[in-house]
Amino acid sequence: MIFRLICTLVLVNALIPTTRKPRIFRTCKDRYPEARCLKHKEVGDCEYKESWQYLIKKMCAKTCGFCKKIRAKLRYLKSKGFSNNAIRALRNLLLSSNISRLSRDGIAV
Repeated sequence: MIFRLICTLVLVNALIPTTRKPRIFRTCKDRYPEARCLKHKEVGDCEYKESWQYLIKKMCAKTCGFCKKIRAKLRYLKSKGFSNNAIRALRNLLLSSNISRLSRDGIAV
């Protein structure tokens, strides 16, 4: 009896459509306080600087405008049928320092 109840609940849960965006589209935010990110933006740290790029993309993504660029690329991939795992892996790559290296080498990401 309990097994049937659990199976029914799992089935119902699987069939109910979710209206929330996948987490990979909701996680872009500033981790530093807003004032600190604005200061980094004012002095130009949001622009390409090898030493700062990883830290700024991770800690001030929203203020520096990285969220819009990353979300646009992820939505495009989602529309082409890529899985959430593949998109999550690309998101992590885009937020890491490797993206600047890929861009310099002429690989379009």
